[in-house]
Amino acid sequence: MTGVVHSGRPTGLGWPPPTARPTPSPTFGHSSPGAPGAETRQVTLDWLISDALLTIPGTHMASIHKEIQVRQTRDVAWDAIRDVGAIHKRLVPGFVTNCRLEGDTRYLTFGNGMTIREIIVDVDDLHYRHAWSARGEPLTHHNASIQVFAEGESACRLVWIADVMPHEVAGAIAEMIEHGLKTMKATLEG
Repeated sequence: MTGVVHSGRPTGLGWPPPTARPTPSPTFGHSSPGAPGAETRQVTLDWLISDALLTIPGTHMASIHKEIQVRQTRDVAWDAIRDVGAIHKRLVPGFVTNCRLEGDTRYLTFGNGMTIREIIVDVDDLHYRHAWSARGEPLTHHNASIQVFAEGESACRLVWIADVMPHEVAGAIAEMIEHGLKTMKATLEG
């Protein structure tokens, strides 16, 4: 699978990360045009469709957009995602080690020991979309959603978007999202 990485940040400031990526696959294409002045490069990974980290001009907010294709039906993937109180068991075991749901608030413990409180904003069965907002240091703002799109009869695409402040935490959050998506893929395909 191929994807395109877009960055509104100039090169040489730590973006894109210096990780080696395989060459694009000629059998699957997914691309979108880059913003004017944005760096664009092709990537191919068996789990990644596209990946973007954008800085919103005039703010210190970053918008993170990551997608992954999963060999599982949309309904099966959505059933695990919409079970917001059991993600540590059904969706991202190991990445999230504990999950406690109290009303519309979810308390998570991650595999790295980090804890966070999240407000469940929406679980939309019509659009296969879950939205939440993380609260607590070091975040001054966090909104995120994950949406499931059918890719034929036996596969789906998960799209995770997060807007975060301060911008300086975006790299760490993007890495966590990537790890979370890899875990989702392994769990849902397992």
